[in-house]
Amino acid sequence: MSVGRRRVKLLGILMMANVFIYLIVEVSKNSSQDKNGKGGVIIPKEKFWKPPSTPRAYWNREQEKLNRWYNPILNRVANQTGELATSPNTSHLSYCEPDSTVMTAVTDFNNLPDRFKDFLLYLRCRNYSLLIDQPKKCAKKPFLLLAIKSLIPHFARRQAIRESWGRETNVGNQTVVRVFLLGKTPPEDNHPDLSDMLKFE
Repeated sequence: MSVGRRRVKLLGILMMANVFIYLIVEVSKNSSQDKNGKGGVIIPKEKFWKPPSTPRAYWNREQEKLNRWYNPILNRVANQTGELATSPNTSHLSYCEPDSTVMTAVTDFNNLPDRFKDFLLYLRCRNYSLLIDQPKKCAKKPFLLLAIKSLIPHFARRQAIRESWGRETNVGNQTVVRVFLLGKTPPEDNHPDLSDMLKFE
């Protein structure tokens, strides 16, 4: 058999294979359209998604509040059902009053350690005391604000951060600003009061 005939035969086989694949695709498409009726998008007649039931655990309920506020689907469902989606960051308490509602919301609250009780009672406090006021810190709107948690006695750690990854700088006309969020150490933890030394940093 000559080379020309082989090429013609190979071309014919490829064309037959293409026709066969085309027929299979068309048949499967028609059969799926028959199953769906008119071949359009199937729209459910009833609600197929329901919001989850209220969880029993306290922290799961707190997470559910965040979900209802930040999840657009849950927020929309809450609006449709008339539920009030209040901001999780708003507090009904004045400056650091204990939130007595957690005593009944948290199971076995009275048997928790005292530190856990204090944390839960004052969880809603949003007015934290300002140890050192730096009004010019964000005079120019920063591109990146580094808010770093630390304890008052950890002077060396804060200095290491200042000299390394937490250095305040300008990168391409963009300002990077650093602030430290300091946790106070109570006297009962046997830590000395070093608050007055902060002004020397």
